[in-house]
Amino acid sequence: MSASERIEMQDHPGWIGETIASQFTRLKGQIASLMELKSALLKEEMKENSQAYIRDGIMMGVAVLLAVFALIFLHFTVAFLLARLFPFTPPVRYACGAAIVMLIDASVGAFLFFKAKSALASRSPLPQRSIEEIKRDQQWLTNIL
Repeated sequence: MSASERIEMQDHPGWIGETIASQFTRLKGQIASLMELKSALLKEEMKENSQAYIRDGIMMGVAVLLAVFALIFLHFTVAFLLARLFPFTPPVRYACGAAIVMLIDASVGAFLFFKAKSALASRSPLPQRSIEEIKRDQQWLTNIL
């Protein structure tokens, strides 16, 4: 082998001496490891999303508990203040004040419920981009093989 042939062989990658079958086998192995890496990434993204949902859910639970206590005291205060506006006997006055507060609470609660429901419906716990990329890779593999 001449010096120019040795230099030329050094310039080429290591697959020059391989057969097409061995190159294809190596390519299949690399594709399989790529798919494993992508599926591991998908699992990790789903794990992170679920942890974020749990963390946010716990924070929302604590916030709701504190808000409930604050609203209880606010309701009593507003109901007693509204009761002072009515010229009825004290039990009827307090009932009217409580009814007004209840109607306000029901309307605000319904509004917040439907707003939160639409926000949760628009968010998916699955990483759609990663799933679509894996589907494209599977389609690509089926077309090659």
